[in-house]
Amino acid sequence: MQTPMIVIEPTDSAIKIVVGYVVEHEPIVLYATIKSIHDLIKNGNIVDIKSLSNVLKNISHVEDKRARVRFAIRSAVLLLPPVGLEIYEDKKMTSVISNDSKIQPIDLSNIFAMIRKSKIKKDNSFVDIIPIVYYLSDGIATNKLPLGRISDYLGMKAIIYTLPDKLFKGYKASLESAGIKVKKCVIAPCAIAHLLAHEKETPAAYLYVDVGSTYTSISLISKTYVYNSSYFAIGGDDLTNAISETFRIDVKEAEKLKRRYGYQTRLISFNPTICNAKTSDGQEALYTVQDLNRVIKDYLDNYIYAFDTCLSKLLSAYPENKRNFPIIFGGAASRLDGFLTFVKTKYPNHDIRQIPLKIVGARHEKYLNCIGALLAASSYMGSSENNRLNNANNQSNLDKLSANKGANNGAR
Repeated sequence: MQTPMIVIEPTDSAIKIVVGYVVEHEPIVLYATIKSIHDLIKNGNIVDIKSLSNVLKNISHVEDKRARVRFAIRSAVLLLPPVGLEIYEDKKMTSVISNDSKIQPIDLSNIFAMIRKSKIKKDNSFVDIIPIVYYLSDGIATNKLPLGRISDYLGMKAIIYTLPDKLFKGYKASLESAGIKVKKCVIAPCAIAHLLAHEKETPAAYLYVDVGSTYTSISLISKTYVYNSSYFAIGGDDLTNAISETFRIDVKEAEKLKRRYGYQTRLISFNPTICNAKTSDGQEALYTVQDLNRVIKDYLDNYIYAFDTCLSKLLSAYPENKRNFPIIFGGAASRLDGFLTFVKTKYPNHDIRQIPLKIVGARHEKYLNCIGALLAASSYMGSSENNRLNNANNQSNLDKLSANKGANNGAR
């Protein structure tokens, strides 16, 4: 049996932990847990590293009597948000140095070192370099590790993922200060790309929208690669807060109303009272389903405006007739009743879908990123992730991967 991997995903609202392994592209989850946090991370950026590290330290010793598990987390795969994600593509070539012209690990190290010298955006860090294809002198191009193959040279085209220094190093420091070694790093949409890659119904290229608690990310994905990504600062908590403020009720009660009723798109002949509250002058007020609908409709209108602005920017490099990618929504906030129906009315030219939970038999969508990270971490054996280079002196001279480049690699 394989040694299980541990994935940790710190988010704006919680820290998620999944323990499992992968067998023939199938993730096997042994244990999962979640710890709620507040005001430590906002819009994917850590607000208080010390407090976050203390929480991680406290939960690094897992003892769950109900699940009959007890273990200490010494190392983990770190799942990172795509906030500020910059993506590049580069191609390098190096001579094979062995006398018999067989490709050795040192040749791979050399070509990764060459790509790590590529200049990226100032104040960004290399998160990973993922090979797309290897080129050999016999004219063969392969996506498999060419160790032991005979060739005069080794060429490699790779995709490069980078994140802002402060974000990337902050997450690493929060784990390491808690005594947890970071084995690998996986960016959230990359995890989802691996999760969906082996599903027959997954489009060749699509937009994945992760509606989180405080922000939404949109990523252009093809196969297991993310070619472009952006985000905007509206999430599920904004609706909860809007209901809380309008009805003058506790946030927890507002969350319950949101989950129970959602957005009613059908005509309502019966308009029951759903909440007793107070007006601004202290008078008793009775709020109905229609009142809730109005609050949700205002939120959805604002959400779609921000979504459309972000989407237009993301796809600006594509001709208008090639922008109608299927859109797959994920994130617990996207499962609000009526949400998907509302979005479909605004984007009739797109195939709008919800991420299928059946792919992993997950009981709750909150762990999907972590489960995808199990797949990604086990699949990236040929990447440079274990030998990450963070060079603060890098200056930008490598063109950011454009949508047109992405199109040449399957993102059509």
